[in-house]
Amino acid sequence: MAGCLVTIADEFRTTPGHSAARAVIAKKPQAMRTIARGFVLPFLTALCVAQPAFGLGYVEERIIFKEPSLPKGDPVKDERYISCYDIYTLRLQNCSLTRQITGIKDPRTSPFNNGGHNHGFDSHPLIHPASGALQFSGTDTDPAPLVVRGQTQNTEVKVTHPLPRVAGKIMVESTLISPPRWFCAARCFTLNSWKDKDTIDVGMRGLVALFAAPSDDFVFKPSLAGDTHPQANYGTERLVDAARIISKVYREKTNRKPRITDMSLPKGGMFDLNNQWFVDKNNGHVSHHTGNDVDFSALDDGGQSINCFLESTRKMKDAFGKTKATFKQCYKNGHYHIRFP
Repeated sequence: MAGCLVTIADEFRTTPGHSAARAVIAKKPQAMRTIARGFVLPFLTALCVAQPAFGLGYVEERIIFKEPSLPKGDPVKDERYISCYDIYTLRLQNCSLTRQITGIKDPRTSPFNNGGHNHGFDSHPLIHPASGALQFSGTDTDPAPLVVRGQTQNTEVKVTHPLPRVAGKIMVESTLISPPRWFCAARCFTLNSWKDKDTIDVGMRGLVALFAAPSDDFVFKPSLAGDTHPQANYGTERLVDAARIISKVYREKTNRKPRITDMSLPKGGMFDLNNQWFVDKNNGHVSHHTGNDVDFSALDDGGQSINCFLESTRKMKDAFGKTKATFKQCYKNGHYHIRFP
């Protein structure tokens, strides 16, 4: 006799970073299978087959918020626990599982989907480079790095996704298929399968935009055609407040406005000036990752030099003292790098 596969996909673990999807398989109790064979068994079979039609085409969808992996240290991980079991006996069963990363959420041109990177939509990192592949606690039969395919093997299996250093919304799909002669009974994708779609929203939470109005005490660097990171004006509230204070003090002393060049991208994460998905001290904003850093140009809005190597620019340095910045650095081209963790 065929059994029923019922899906329950709204179960989450309380441990940060862990979520669970559980498919439930139902066989009829022995007592019911032995009574009035000529009447009860056809009725139960009809009930089992009829139930899936009610929820056919259902796809469980959820959003999972994660921070991007930092330039150093272990990657941030999304861990997904998956199992299927008998609805009556609660015994774990052996279902076929596929979990795969499908790409960046559409439209990929949206900065809140691509993390503020207006370049390389087809090559946007979807996994941590040190890992390079999804990790499966069972036996993975698919060699593709962004796909896990195997069996649940009568246990709870885990799929681990080491997250990239780049922010963005990553789409991941899971499909469970019941064993032979079992059918889905609720919230089903097909008669014998269940599917979910996760949006892993990789990014720093709580970053706010700093905009420059004509009346403000600062200006931003000019916008250029083809800028691949046009929204580099995000930071923590503390950083935004500090940038305003620095600008106000400098303007009061000089009657000119300092020029802000870069902060962080809308959701933080890697800021690859070279458009090649990596940063180092020679070609990227290595520390512009968490919304705590801001750069000021070596020229103010009047074209006057405030090169940080020159003692004549003491007024700008005095302005920094009003904010208690924990890190200050002078770069070779004379621009200022300030951090407020």
